[in-house]
Amino acid sequence: MTLLSLSSYAYELVIVQSISKEKQTFVTRNRPDHIYVLGQKATFTSSNVSLIARAKTVSREFTQWEILNDYTDVPFNRGEVVTIYEAQEYLWALSPEEIKRKHIKNSLFVPKRSFESRFAFTRGISESVTDTSPDDINRQGYFFEGNYRKEIDFNFIYSFGLRYTTDVINLSNTSLTNQRFMGMFDIRYYTEKIKDVFDSRLGISIGAGFGQSRTETNSQVSTGSAVILPTIRAHFDLPITKKYEFGIYGGIESIRIEETFVNNDEQTTNLNHSHFGIMLRTHLN
Repeated sequence: MTLLSLSSYAYELVIVQSISKEKQTFVTRNRPDHIYVLGQKATFTSSNVSLIARAKTVSREFTQWEILNDYTDVPFNRGEVVTIYEAQEYLWALSPEEIKRKHIKNSLFVPKRSFESRFAFTRGISESVTDTSPDDINRQGYFFEGNYRKEIDFNFIYSFGLRYTTDVINLSNTSLTNQRFMGMFDIRYYTEKIKDVFDSRLGISIGAGFGQSRTETNSQVSTGSAVILPTIRAHFDLPITKKYEFGIYGGIESIRIEETFVNNDEQTTNLNHSHFGIMLRTHLN
């Protein structure tokens, strides 16, 4: 863990090494070329708090800081990256978080890799089938999905995986079962963490899928391909622990299914449906 400099902005980023039991002092690591002076005062800020602290103990590697307000506990956590500004003036005017975030993106950002398990219920919105007359179609189903997910930066993420879907199509005089096995890919954008809602995040994604389709009735079977373009989702993700997250999501999809019967007759289905589901994410690093 090192102290990173933002000399052009007179800010530095520092990682909190430890915090005293009384939560009145905390320790940071010094840069090799920067040793603080005993009694020196500095301003520390995180995303939602600023405070002034004094260097209580100084060594070549570490500095112990004591906050000047005896009625306030250290608001940081061990391992948290905070901004230090070597001044006390204009505390109200300091806004280093944008600079801090930009520097972390370039220097400290380590992309998280995760695995997601998803389950959702689906419901048809509209559907058309070639060479058939309009009918009252009721399509409902569910899908299971497993995805590998990786962060590009703090806001953008991509994922890819596999999905298995089962739909039951009820017509006026019969019922069909459609099964699809597809590869999926999407790009997501997430907002910053919502501090007041347990560090949850909102997101939106757009993606596509391609795979195989199979439709069965009592008398015949048709097989072929299926393409999803696009799938659009809204996400709400809530951390459970540092390793696990829970989420809910909903979206709409446009699907094109092209199948061939045993007698070589071809049929194309254009389908729009909605889905709503839950997600469990496991971080791999």
